Amino acid sequence: MSIKQRRDSGAWEVTVCLPNRPIVRKSNKDWTKRDAQRVEYELLNPQASQGHTLDQAIEKWKAEHVVHMKSAKATLEHAHKLQEYTAGRALDDAPAVGELIKQKMAKLKPATINRRLAILRQICYMAHDRWHPAWLEHPLGQKIKLLPENNERHFYLTRAQVEALAFACVNREAADLIVFAAFTGLRKSEMFRMTADHVVNNALLLNANTKNGRPSMLPLHPRALHIALKLPLTITPKILRDEWTAVRKTCNLKHIHWHDLRHTYASWLVQAGVSLLEVKELMRHATIHMTMRYAHLAPDNLRAAVAKLAN
Repeated sequence: MSIKQRRDSGAWEVTVCLPNRPIVRKSNKDWTKRDAQRVEYELLNPQASQGHTLDQAIEKWKAEHVVHMKSAKATLEHAHKLQEYTAGRALDDAPAVGELIKQKMAKLKPATINRRLAILRQICYMAHDRWHPAWLEHPLGQKIKLLPENNERHFYLTRAQVEALAFACVNREAADLIVFAAFTGLRKSEMFRMTADHVVNNALLLNANTKNGRPSMLPLHPRALHIALKLPLTITPKILRDEWTAVRKTCNLKHIHWHDLRHTYASWLVQAGVSLLEVKELMRHATIHMTMRYAHLAPDNLRAAVAKLAN
């Protein structure tokens, strides 16, 4: 069994030799390597061609589902990596492909692997429950097991550390965005979409083009308001990334991620006595469960709440 590209014509050629069967050799100058892999698999597994393939299901899922997602670009990138292992595979093979992905991608973070496994799962659920006539006879999604992961980070900066990071910046706009992120909790992508026109009555108007898909008003701290009125800045994401890498090293904070500035904003709110429900709204969390990661930062507030009980 082999797949090779012919030197004379550039065509991909598939050769399959099975016990008690004549050698089968197929080639086509219009094939891609993925096409050749699919043909090889179908020759080795004749039953696969009798039903839908994983690639067919993925393309249907892209056309009907991904096109409506706000995170379509990132999702398509994960799907592309997934398809390195799906060429020619029957849709029924999804659980086996899931296990193969765990083996082949073992060096990646569990969260990254799980995003790709989740795509497989979703496709299987849709193929069984939503696509008519059903593409899958049995609900195979439940057989695709995700890896355990613990992605919660508990790194919070002090105001002095935020100021030190900003002071170390060569580019003053990078310094402004570091301070702005810490005093608003905005994600980097959200900051680059903001302009001074979004400032209304000392608050930032966030339209529905955010991660949680809900419009909201974010009251601005004076430090953040001063910067918001200058938006948009001329700095590019690449320059900001380079500055961030440099100042973390300068301040001996290489373990800090940009997203930790968002967590820092939440930690400052909680430590200042803001209720978790209010923090949830300011952070634009979809559920209170997401906000509860900061509950341990308010032990004094919780003690004060208990102290209010009548003796």
